[in-house]
Amino acid sequence: MGIVVVPTYGSDPATLNAANLDAKVAGLASEFNGSIDDANIKTGAAIKNAKLNLASVAQDVTLAGTNVLSGATTISGALTLSNALTMTAKNISEAKGANVASATTTECYVADGNYIHITGTTTITSLGTAAQAGDCRTIVFDGALILTHNATSLILPTGANITTVAGDTAVIRAETTANTRVVSYTRADGTPVANVTSTPSGIYKNLIVQQITVSTVDVNADELVLADASGSKVTLSSVDLTADITESGVNGRDTGAESDGWWYVWVIYNGTTTASLLSLATTIGTITLPEGYTYASIVGAAYNATNILDFKQYGNYVATTLRTAASGNTSGAWATVATDTFVPAAISNVAFGAVNSGDTSEVGVRETDMGNKNISQAGAAANVADSFWQLMVDDDQDLEWTSNQASAQLEIDGYIINKIG
Repeated sequence: MGIVVVPTYGSDPATLNAANLDAKVAGLASEFNGSIDDANIKTGAAIKNAKLNLASVAQDVTLAGTNVLSGATTISGALTLSNALTMTAKNISEAKGANVASATTTECYVADGNYIHITGTTTITSLGTAAQAGDCRTIVFDGALILTHNATSLILPTGANITTVAGDTAVIRAETTANTRVVSYTRADGTPVANVTSTPSGIYKNLIVQQITVSTVDVNADELVLADASGSKVTLSSVDLTADITESGVNGRDTGAESDGWWYVWVIYNGTTTASLLSLATTIGTITLPEGYTYASIVGAAYNATNILDFKQYGNYVATTLRTAASGNTSGAWATVATDTFVPAAISNVAFGAVNSGDTSEVGVRETDMGNKNISQAGAAANVADSFWQLMVDDDQDLEWTSNQASAQLEIDGYIINKIG
C-alpha cells in the first residue's frame, strides 16, 4: 500500500454524526497518493465512486451494477459491461481502423476500429468472425468487387449479389458470430441499392456507334445504363470510347484472335473507369471481362471481313454498307435468303433494304413462311427500279425473295436493334 499523508483533523466535533465523520474521512481520502493492491482491499468492500478517480487501468475490467466513470479514464485491457451503459450528455468517440484487404473471407471484426476501408477487388463471401452477435462496423469500399449474398454467411439487403463502386458505404451487424447482415448499403452517388435495379440495362441517351477506321469502332452517349451479373445497375454519363479489334484487353478484344464475323460492341465499367470491349460473346455471363470490370452492356455490333465494314448507328437504327444479298432469276419461285452476315442475330431480327427490278423484271421479298403477307415488290407494271422494304427475319435469320430476271437484286442496307441490353 502506498504512503498516506495523514491530514490535520482539527478539533473534535462536539457531536459525532455522519456528516462530521464524512468530513474527516474525505480529508484522508483526498491525501491518498499511493496504489492499492487487491490484498489491501477487503473482499466485498465498497469504495465510494465520488472518492475514486482513476486516470488509467491496465488490466481487464468488468463492471457490474451501477458504476460511474467521470473524467478521462483510459482502459487498455478489455472492458466488459454486464449492465447497461448510460451516457449523460456525453459522446462515445470511436476509432478508424486500418484498411482491410478484400478476400473471400474479409476479416472486418478484427480491425482496430469500428470504421474501416476495404481495398482491392476480390469477391467477398463472408465479412469474418465477430466476437459476439450484435457487433457493428461501418465500411467504405475503395474499389469494385462483388459481395456474394448467402443466408448463412453474408445477408445482403436485396437478397442478391451487390457489385460495389468506389465510395459505396455499408453498415454491418453480426447476426451470429459467423453470419453478417448488411443493415444499410448506400451507393457513392447517394442512390439506395434497392432502387438501383429498377432501370433496365441498355437504356441510353443520344447513343452513336460507328466504324471509324478499318479496325476501330467509336461509342458515344450522353447517358448509358449498364448491369452486372447480379442485375445491379449503374448509369454512366458522357461516354466517349474507341475499341480496336487489333488490340487485346480493355478497349480491344476480350479474348482470342481477330476473326471474321460479328463482333459485339460492349461498354464496361469497373467502378471508376469506363471502357469498351469487342467480343463474340452475347451475354454478360459468357463475355470475358478484364480484371476488376463487373458492369457491362452490349451497345451494337460490327461485322469484320478482314476489315470492319462501314456502318453508323443512331440509337437502335443501323445503316450499313450497301450489300447484295441475292441476285439472278428464281423463275418466279420464292427462294430462301440467309441474312446472318447482314443482321447480328443476338441483337436484331429486323432488316431493311431494297429490291432492284432491273428495268422490266419483277422481284419481291417477304418474311419466311408468311405466304403472300408482308411482301415488298417492284416490277415493270409499277415502272419502279427500286423498292424499299423492312421485314422481320426468322429464327434462322432468313428471308425469301423471287425474281424473273437475271439482273434483279436483293439489297440489305441495315437493321434495327431490338434486343439491346
